[in-house]
Amino acid sequence: MRELTMTIHGDVPSKSNCYKIITLRYRDGRTIARLGKTSKLTEYERTFSLQCKGKGLHISEPFACEIDVFFGNRQKDIDNASKCILDCLTQNDVIKDDVLCTDLTLHKHIDRKRPRINIRLTWHENLTEQMENTDTTRMEPQECVKRSLTCENPEKV
Repeated sequence: MRELTMTIHGDVPSKSNCYKIITLRYRDGRTIARLGKTSKLTEYERTFSLQCKGKGLHISEPFACEIDVFFGNRQKDIDNASKCILDCLTQNDVIKDDVLCTDLTLHKHIDRKRPRINIRLTWHENLTEQMENTDTTRMEPQECVKRSLTCENPEKV
């Protein structure tokens, strides 16, 4: 099992509140309204990138993610913060895609003086390959649980 831990300092913004409608004006007079990131989200993504450990790790196996979020005030929403954090991990190529997250644990804390996040990722290398090469019909039920699989035919064991 592999593990990566990191601390990112700064108050994580809520992903759902960090978009605004921007108007693009072209030289020919056309205008188009688009959804764009706020400066707060853009700045947080930049700060995250500067502090990020594991850039380019590109975890492409199922992984578990445990996040301790230390907000600067009580008004912040933890589930929207998790979206922002997972997106930042994807943008920095720490993980291939947040759809690979099989276990997400969030803990909300308040620290007015030092808002931050502590992230712990754990994964098995080549887990997908190991799971595909495993015949679960001949396993004991306990072994299936250990491998995070379900026995299709437990009565055959």
